[in-house]
Amino acid sequence: MSDNSTARFRRLLDVGKSLVSELDPEAVLERILAEARDITGARYAALGVLDERRTELERFLTSGIDSDTQAAIGDLPRGCGWQTSAPTPIATDSRPGIR
Repeated sequence: MSDNSTARFRRLLDVGKSLVSELDPEAVLERILAEARDITGARYAALGVLDERRTELERFLTSGIDSDTQAAIGDLPRGCGWQTSAPTPIATDSRPGIR
């Protein structure tokens, strides 16, 4: 494992430990988005929260997206959102029309 990978892994562990002590769900979600952007170097991050039945998105949160970019992207996912059976998160390079 490279030095950079080791540092990122340690950072993830530290973030995980700190999230366990956070009692406010909103603060946890905001922190997850912020840390994901920072650790990966991404400009944007998004997170879908499933409803209790785990069949549809209850909420869709974003970080790093200003109002102009949001307008260019269009409507955020609703309903089932973008679902996958992949066991790991999926990183995308861009959305159509966004550079």
